[in-house]
Amino acid sequence: MVEIRNYNVKGDGITNDTAAVQAALDSGKVVHFTPGTYLCGTLYMRSNGGIHLDEGATLLAIPGKENYNADDFSPRNRIFAAEKVSGAHLIIAEECENISITGKGKIAGNFRSVFDLTQTDERWRPHYPRPEWRMAQMIFLAACRNVTIRDVILCDSQYWTCFLLDCDEVEITGVKIRCDRMVINADGLDIDCCRNVRIAGCDIDCGDDCIALRANETHAGRAVPCEHVTVENCLLRSPACAVRVGVGNGILKNCTLKNLQIRDSAIGVGICPSYTPGQCVNIKNVLFEDVTFEGKSAFILIPLWGAVRNEDDPEIKPVRNIIFRNFQGKCSGSSFIGGPVAEEIFSGIRLEDVTLTMCAEPERLSEYRWPFEENGVLDVYRMPELDTTRFYGRSEGGHAPVLHKP
Repeated sequence: MVEIRNYNVKGDGITNDTAAVQAALDSGKVVHFTPGTYLCGTLYMRSNGGIHLDEGATLLAIPGKENYNADDFSPRNRIFAAEKVSGAHLIIAEECENISITGKGKIAGNFRSVFDLTQTDERWRPHYPRPEWRMAQMIFLAACRNVTIRDVILCDSQYWTCFLLDCDEVEITGVKIRCDRMVINADGLDIDCCRNVRIAGCDIDCGDDCIALRANETHAGRAVPCEHVTVENCLLRSPACAVRVGVGNGILKNCTLKNLQIRDSAIGVGICPSYTPGQCVNIKNVLFEDVTFEGKSAFILIPLWGAVRNEDDPEIKPVRNIIFRNFQGKCSGSSFIGGPVAEEIFSGIRLEDVTLTMCAEPERLSEYRWPFEENGVLDVYRMPELDTTRFYGRSEGGHAPVLHKP
């Protein structure tokens, strides 16, 4: 371990400490940050090194795009023009081994430096208008092996908070993520084409999906699945999906998510093989067990995420063996399974001791997500083989049917 104070940093939150911090990281050792605010642009981690932040130590993203990496620094990097997102990052590790980010300190994205907090865009859901330039994923880890992220606070991101792409052997434990819920696209953890990942004991409250499991082989640059991901003992809050499964064009399989508390969320679990026209994920063998939910829709399983397909799009890939076991929900809106071509691609969807209680007031039924004349506690559309014998539902006041098959 090396001491950051031996590298001529100021740590005053005013001085640009990027060069000094990078010099410490270039040692290839774990860098120990004592209390202070270290204002930095892009930092590159090295194999066998790491960042350890004491309580009271903050790595703070510096304003100004000139302080960040070029968008084309790596073929794995992407910009998202439609979302007005650059390819810049605060922390980058690519093709590294044995790296860590630990401690009780903070890594902060400084979203207030780019967003106008006095304005609100009401489209879709209330959010701050997107600025003309903003940083992309605050932490970008690609093609790394043996990664540890433990106990740190990740906060105030301008876009996704922490993105892992094509990584293997990952431990993320005890991490707290806090993002302004008005920052659209401010995801918590995005796990893409990764293997052998364990996420445990994390507390995530963010502006978009808390945990997204993805399989985007195009970004990874090779055909590699997202598999053997375990998420357990986490508290999640999101104005979008607490857990989202899908996105990309690869394979996502053999994942377990258990002992989750989901609160104040629009959707507890969202599973969709085709979020984007032209892309589709093969999803199989995913278990959700011992989950409690309070929010709008406990779960949705749909073939398309509001995308209009055309003849140039690939065939929608199958979604098989998805199990919800001991899932308890108190909902203000309907949950939903099905959609166009659902009977062709969904198989082995099982509800095992799933109990949902709908608490919505009758005058708010029109606010439900699903565009039918009426909605139930659970809407099932074009899913003739779905076994609902172990599904238990109740509508407080009897304003909606328990099981609705439009």
